[in-house]
Amino acid sequence: GKAGEEVARFLLKRKEQRIWFLDGTEEYGKVVWQGMQKIFSKKGCFLEEEQYLEIPKDRDLRRMFYKIRLGGLLVFASAVQGAEAVGYLHDLEIKVPEEIEVMAVGKEETALICRPQLTTVEFDKKRFVRQVIEELYVQMIKGYILTKSGKISVKTIIRGSSN
Repeated sequence: GKAGEEVARFLLKRKEQRIWFLDGTEEYGKVVWQGMQKIFSKKGCFLEEEQYLEIPKDRDLRRMFYKIRLGGLLVFASAVQGAEAVGYLHDLEIKVPEEIEVMAVGKEETALICRPQLTTVEFDKKRFVRQVIEELYVQMIKGYILTKSGKISVKTIIRGSSN
């Protein structure tokens, strides 16, 4: 979706080479990943499927997962997951952003609480949900699909977890 497209634009501006997308969501992360792939492919660059990693659901497995030392830039499908990773990386004495950079999609308060604060791509979730509900309503009640939908503003907030 739009958030993934914004992430991709941010990464392309930085000419970031080693990108890992980490997803612990049910479905939303896949939409973000597809948005990233769309923008990268338009620029003649491609994200490989190996760069999409599912985060283990088990907390102990997640802690071990970050010992892999992926390097580069970690993009999380949610700010909560990104903030948790910053904590785990700190525990493993992996310096953020010096050794590895972290960013996430979302506007959760955890992005501001973790140290360093998390770079995020944020959008108006309430407006997005309202728009989806309106489109579904029109489709269900009136029997046709809306082709014109309102713009959802998406922005990147650069904080201490990326240079």
